[in-house]
Amino acid sequence: MIKPASPTPLVALLLGATLALGSSACGSGEGPEAAPASSSGAPVSPSESEASPSAAPETGAEPEAEPATGPRVRLPVLQVRLPDDTWTPSPVQGGFGGGFTEDGTGQLFVNQFPTVSSNPSLDQLAEIRLEQLRRDESFPVAIGDEVTVDGIGGVSLEGSGGGTHVFVLETLVLQPEPLAVAVEIRTRGGQALHRERVESVLASWQWR
Repeated sequence: MIKPASPTPLVALLLGATLALGSSACGSGEGPEAAPASSSGAPVSPSESEASPSAAPETGAEPEAEPATGPRVRLPVLQVRLPDDTWTPSPVQGGFGGGFTEDGTGQLFVNQFPTVSSNPSLDQLAEIRLEQLRRDESFPVAIGDEVTVDGIGGVSLEGSGGGTHVFVLETLVLQPEPLAVAVEIRTRGGQALHRERVESVLASWQWR
């Protein structure tokens, strides 16, 4: 079995992001709750938001593709499926999991990590990740469309070059505690197949 290449240092990235986002706090309640968003898409403080505590912002279109059919990757607050049965799941360790193809042409990483702020900024988290991707990748990476997964909005980052494609979705939930949640999908080959895989994974996303 081929072991997938080591991903971008997600623990270091998310730890740096959380340190930049504020002081420690925890939420309460059941099920994930989205960080409230302003009309510009940036999260606002609870006093500025008119939405109910359980409301999710409509920040982008829900994926319309058929859900992925591969093995399930289950973390404490979410689960997704790998694109199809040619993908092999990696062992889940706490808030980190993923999968890969045996021929090395596909990798998926999914993670959840506590923030240290009760009102974290999705825009700031996306900018931190963008800076890191631009430093590490040999091709251009840019912030893409806003995407809604299972009712909660996130920001996508995308780039391609030399036959390699990368897609990252960053999102935030406030319940059961403030968490930064991300999925990263890397493939080699055609752009159309990469897009199909991304859309199917996002369509399979379920909060727990």
